[in-house]
Amino acid sequence: MADGALRRVLVVGYGRRHEGKPEEHVIYSVVVLREGHDDDQLYKRFSEFCKLQEKIAVVSHQQGKQFVPPLPPKLLVGANERAVLIERVAGLQNFLDLCMLLSLIHI
Repeated sequence: MADGALRRVLVVGYGRRHEGKPEEHVIYSVVVLREGHDDDQLYKRFSEFCKLQEKIAVVSHQQGKQFVPPLPPKLLVGANERAVLIERVAGLQNFLDLCMLLSLIHI
């Protein structure tokens, strides 16, 4: 990924993939906007957002901060329904916006 001042991270949609597994899973399309560079597009699973949140919690605790932005809840039922996925995209965007606001992520 290119260096440059991070301007914004956007969750722009979702899709479904198998990636060699019999069951389908949801991936989220993420666009990283940087000063003076082309946009980067990434594809992330919800579990990767959870890992990011865990890393932020560790670093925040080390810095004496107590607040870690929340993620939308993990879904077991209805996780593939369009309305649920649209709501989750909004929740993931909120998570990333709070991280940016609090300067918690540096991609």
